[in-house]
Amino acid sequence: MANFGFINHYLNLNPLSNRLSGLLRHFFTPIMISRLMPYLPCHRALDFGPLRSKAGAITTGVGIMCPFLPQHFVTLSHERVVKKIVGGVRMARNWGADIVGLGGFTSIFCDEGAEIVDTVDVPITSGNTLTACLAIQGLIAGAHLMGVKLAQARLAVIGGTGDIGSACVRKLGRSVASICIAARNEKK
Repeated sequence: MANFGFINHYLNLNPLSNRLSGLLRHFFTPIMISRLMPYLPCHRALDFGPLRSKAGAITTGVGIMCPFLPQHFVTLSHERVVKKIVGGVRMARNWGADIVGLGGFTSIFCDEGAEIVDTVDVPITSGNTLTACLAIQGLIAGAHLMGVKLAQARLAVIGGTGDIGSACVRKLGRSVASICIAARNEKK
């Protein structure tokens, strides 16, 4: 089985603040850390596995962190962010990844990998299929718990033309009485 890599970013400053020693933690303010983060290199944050599938195949994975916070994706130049994400993907490849998943805003920013797939020598994927599957399963389970029959229900999907929302619409659209799709792109 192929080994994998997963690229992600920080959601807040806590993990980095916790890694600083006591003296440095008092010297660097949260604003200073936030401003310094984009200058830091990507780094190997964790290892997965070995993991065994139900069929007995074994795989391992490596988690690579891009030193960005969510706000960096909208405040830094597009080229700078893409360069850092590509660096993270290449780092995962160097650690043995045969496929790399983009997580959080790294996926959204790179159009689920379409923007960088020709730049790197490893297949790229996003978590959108898994997210859509979990959303659909959660909706079905929630309806069951609440005694709601899908065939009589009205479904509303916010972001119904996006990757995840459109998958939910396609899967559940014929199972419900009616559907309301809300999205920014009326044409889609």
